[in-house]
Amino acid sequence: HGEEEAAKAQKAARALFSGGAEEGSIPFTEMDKSIFEEGIGILDLLKDLGLTKSNSEGRRLVEQGGISIDDVKVETIERKVTLDDFKDGKIMIRKGKKVYHQVRI
Repeated sequence: HGEEEAAKAQKAARALFSGGAEEGSIPFTEMDKSIFEEGIGILDLLKDLGLTKSNSEGRRLVEQGGISIDDVKVETIERKVTLDDFKDGKIMIRKGKKVYHQVRI
């Protein structure tokens, strides 16, 4: 059981960090580019993606260091996500240690 789980975790990590994750293995949402021209608040984005149920849940996660965008912790609830955050039309949002969600434009 332990070795099998470790092998699965290693495979998933390799796929994520090598950029070779299978398209179906990470949930993603296609969003309109115009949303990010002015920027969207991190709390609104988390709710829109279904990663949080409320602003207060999102606020708690951000304040506790539980939200990252492309492996950079979101430091403040005032953080706006803009087109500058996207690389090759994608960003990866991580909630906690295990929940990943990709946003594509």
